[in-house]
Amino acid sequence: MSVASARLDARTYSAPIGAHALKGVHHNMSTTDNTTPEGTTPVALVAKKKKPALRIVAFGNNTCAVIVWQTDAPIDGCLGFSIRRIDEEAGTTEPLKAYLPFKGQGGEGWTGSTTDKWPVQGFKWKDFGGVEGKTYKYQVVPMVGTPDDLKPLDSMAVVSSAVARTTTVSENIKVCFNRGILSTQKLAHMLPKLPDGNPDPATLIEALKDPSSAIRKMLAGSLPAFIKSIFLEAKAEGGQVFSALYELADPEIVDFLLANPDTFELILGNAGEDDETNKDARARLHAAVAKVIDRFLPKGRSLPHNKFHVRKNKKGKPVAVLSASANATFTGLCCQSNNAISIVNDELAAIYVAYWDALKADTESGEEQGETFRAFNRKKRKEIVVDGARVTAWFSPNTKERTKPSKSPGVPVDMFEVFDAIDAAQEGVYFLAFYPGFPSIISKINGMQNAPSSKKKHLFYRGAVSSPQALPRPFTPSASRFLDTGSGQLTAQETVGVTAGGIVVPDISSGLITPAAAPVQIFHHDRRRPVIIAADSLETAVGNWQRELLKLPEAHSIIHDKLVVIDPFGDEPIVILGSHNLGFKASYANDENLLIIRGNHRLAAACLAHVLDVYDHYRFRSMVRADGGKFDASLNGTPAWQDRFFTPKYLSSKSRRELTYFIDGAKRLEKNAAA
Repeated sequence: MSVASARLDARTYSAPIGAHALKGVHHNMSTTDNTTPEGTTPVALVAKKKKPALRIVAFGNNTCAVIVWQTDAPIDGCLGFSIRRIDEEAGTTEPLKAYLPFKGQGGEGWTGSTTDKWPVQGFKWKDFGGVEGKTYKYQVVPMVGTPDDLKPLDSMAVVSSAVARTTTVSENIKVCFNRGILSTQKLAHMLPKLPDGNPDPATLIEALKDPSSAIRKMLAGSLPAFIKSIFLEAKAEGGQVFSALYELADPEIVDFLLANPDTFELILGNAGEDDETNKDARARLHAAVAKVIDRFLPKGRSLPHNKFHVRKNKKGKPVAVLSASANATFTGLCCQSNNAISIVNDELAAIYVAYWDALKADTESGEEQGETFRAFNRKKRKEIVVDGARVTAWFSPNTKERTKPSKSPGVPVDMFEVFDAIDAAQEGVYFLAFYPGFPSIISKINGMQNAPSSKKKHLFYRGAVSSPQALPRPFTPSASRFLDTGSGQLTAQETVGVTAGGIVVPDISSGLITPAAAPVQIFHHDRRRPVIIAADSLETAVGNWQRELLKLPEAHSIIHDKLVVIDPFGDEPIVILGSHNLGFKASYANDENLLIIRGNHRLAAACLAHVLDVYDHYRFRSMVRADGGKFDASLNGTPAWQDRFFTPKYLSSKSRRELTYFIDGAKRLEKNAAA
């Protein structure tokens, strides 16, 4: 397999990823088709006579910063770009780490260099270094000359606005992401090797159980501390936390709860064969006389899948909510991509407390997700305003049926609103999912991307799923949907216009379900237009690259986020997250909570950075697998690496349009924030 001007993102804790250009794979791991919006004209070929100019933007979250830049013409003599992190508080500027050399310049042993010596041959990069809690700017500088004599073209250097490496989104909203990707070169080099050359998973497991281990800290990041924070806040003010958890087995979290038994009341579900996952923690908590309510649901039918906590103050008033995609296990915190959100708001907390009370009542009644509980969950809650954003909470199970019908399933109330939000997208839909089942957001997005009658083909679609089994397939919705009657209860209503095999595209204003063509498979290794990719790893050693672990033995989840970001830089960005797997099955059968947050641009940008991190990482590995596990791991030693980025085909592609979207959209937000 040939490689043109290769470059990979240099995450400090993992293998470089992202912009390594396999044949037909562009630097930013974006689509390379020529799709343009209806009524628009493809960008014309940029003449090389035009004087090039750089534009830059950066955005991020607590784990990484995404840096995007763009030029309107090739740069004479440019062999790539140096990316430098600027710490204005400390008065320092340092080039970021790089691991992809020019031919003959080393790279053995994963020692790496910097982008001053091995520059980025692309237009998107991620920084996983730095210190959480600090704020940085990023400088992009063209490097000109020859591989052995590179010099910065300082006259073209550009600097981004400040990016905070923080969980803080706004005054009352925080969001946290872990670094739970095992298939990295950094981890592969930290672990001893088995006789077959694979990293030793037994050594990894022992490290993950130790809160002081460098490996655990690298993978979990600040997520364990973020989850514990709501308990510490309650303890400090003499308050109480009311929790509902599916899995509880992480030594750090279990020991923390045992040290604070008077601070919480926990509804603990059953997980694993004969509750093997939670058995030890459950016994220890009961022995400590902690307030634990055992919620056992029928095996194989339903999951007590929640992972949320509600804090009450000393006076017993609900004040804050923390909802996570991560289970409280060392695999959930360290070995899967996951997130958690914290919102301080009395009204939202009261809504969650009411759901917690309903969970408790259903458990004590022995009904096991009975109709009283389901009817309670079907109610549409008041939209809450938090820091200018509009927040809606949904709970499940919320259908009259206890299991999803195999044919023509009705649209659950929460998934109806999720579908409606996705259908309203004007710019793009970015997402991560575990295994949502069918129908799900995967079915919905596929219909929008591929249906012949769809008017949403031009949108940016980018997502990753945990495994190839999470494939979309056609489904037939029932001839009914839920309408808001104004009473706070969504009521099933008959509709028209539903086509067999169609996918629900809700339209609240008209009261109709609008059909789209049956979806086709969209998980693939199509390098021309990848829409959804699955988690992957390097299964064989390639050059200086070692074999990687994709997951632990017997593990099922790799990507465990349940996250959708819609129009992240639009007028009304939407973020959807929580414990809900974003498919019909969860709404029919599982205890779940789901948040839909509209209008918080900072939250959308933080979540987008996480999606791009996970997507780009696994897309590169997916491409290597598609090409038989081979790639030429070296940089192009001439300025010709730029050529493919300035052809008419590329300039009218989604790849180019997406870079422009990131830069223009984020710049607009920067300007508004400064006003």
